[in-house]
Amino acid sequence: MATDTLPPGLGPPGVLILAGPFGSGKTEIAINLAERWASECPTYLADLDVVTPYYRSRDAKGALLEAGVHLLSPGGDAGVYDVPVLSSDLGRALGDKQSGLVVDVGGQPHGAGVLLHWRKPLLARQARTCLVVNPRRPGAASAHEVAELAEAIARATGLPLTGLIANGNLGPQTAAEDVAAGVSQARELEAHLGVPTLAVCCAAHLAAECARVADGLPVLALSFYMRPPWASHMTRDA
Repeated sequence: MATDTLPPGLGPPGVLILAGPFGSGKTEIAINLAERWASECPTYLADLDVVTPYYRSRDAKGALLEAGVHLLSPGGDAGVYDVPVLSSDLGRALGDKQSGLVVDVGGQPHGAGVLLHWRKPLLARQARTCLVVNPRRPGAASAHEVAELAEAIARATGLPLTGLIANGNLGPQTAAEDVAAGVSQARELEAHLGVPTLAVCCAAHLAAECARVADGLPVLALSFYMRPPWASHMTRDA
């Protein structure tokens, strides 16, 4: 069943970093978690994805503000360019120990590496770093390749990986079999990386079906705020 209570490792307060390559679904998960955290404590969502300009948390600014989430993202013209602009408010958010901070960061090492600047305060806040896993994304079908990516991200950030989130999906074409593929890959990665899978994500209308293929993991039902530009072209044969 879909859980109303966030599982250990994904709940507030504290700092949660979500990493994953373009198409993994980390931004949708970051938005959903930030909204749920905001119902329990003051919450910031830091949009630090400098890898691609197409699919960013800042694009859901209206919904986030309505939910009471404090969005930290480049302002003005910097918000539309693919450049590593860090919000000066991030340091303040890290210093607010009564709050929650969800960080949406680029999934490639050169994108996630922007966190190296904040490594000491992140470690002081015992930040958790989760990799979002989607084997339906081109180039991510091999658990070995994904494990290498996870290790490269850890080296680039200087932060240990603490968990996995299974998010097998094909955008609006997602079926239970895609979710099951994400669970299978996440379980395989556990052996490679030595970290647990914390949850399985899926669209709310698939929650009951997904619970049957979740291998006992909690299911987080997601609402969706954006679609990547290639979603209409995704197929199971891609």
